[in-house]
Amino acid sequence: MFKTKLTALLISILFISGPLNAETPKTTVELFELFKNFEPSYEKIGNYSATLNKEELVRGKWVKETLIFHFQKPFKIKIEWLEGPKKGRRAFFEEGKNSNKIIIKLGGALGKMFPKVRIDPDGELAKDDADRTIRQAGLGYLMQEVFKVTQAGLNNQDLELTLLESEDPNVFKVERRLPLKPEIYPNVKLIAYIDKITGVLLGVEEYGLDEKLKGTYVYNNLKVNGPFTEENFKV
Repeated sequence: MFKTKLTALLISILFISGPLNAETPKTTVELFELFKNFEPSYEKIGNYSATLNKEELVRGKWVKETLIFHFQKPFKIKIEWLEGPKKGRRAFFEEGKNSNKIIIKLGGALGKMFPKVRIDPDGELAKDDADRTIRQAGLGYLMQEVFKVTQAGLNNQDLELTLLESEDPNVFKVERRLPLKPEIYPNVKLIAYIDKITGVLLGVEEYGLDEKLKGTYVYNNLKVNGPFTEENFKV
């Protein structure tokens, strides 16, 4: 299922960057450079749009969602739910604007009763099924969190990185393994999919402390530094 999504991944990159490495990285130290490159890769992105396909285990049940993201730095984001329990919902948030509230347009019958509602971005109502807030949405936060844990593993001499065979020749598929230390690491296994040209993290498979799959997150149709207007952020 995840392999099919990644194989069909359509990436439209609107800026030019050189390859991360002329030679294929193999050792943990060499592969760590791919994760270290997340920050400079993301710094080149001023805005992006993408479709996120995610499947995650939430309170014992699998939840599937498809969302469209529009994001502009420093922090202006619109999310639209295309599939899943929240289908039809749209949310907009810009740091420091609209009294620092999220503007939400509900889908279905509720959307007809309540055209738009405003909620606190850090309140309980703003959290998703996995208790993440809107400030934790998008590529930047994902890349930051994956790197932070990977860096901690390297510093503690716990990190093991392995290059796996990728279904997509333009993507590095890297397995990250860490020891069972729940007080430090959120998981013992993660598989990262990293674009070879731009260095952007395109998706991850996350495994729990029991090494069972607990979530997949894949960004499709990624377009960066495009001609965004206010129409892109209308809810």
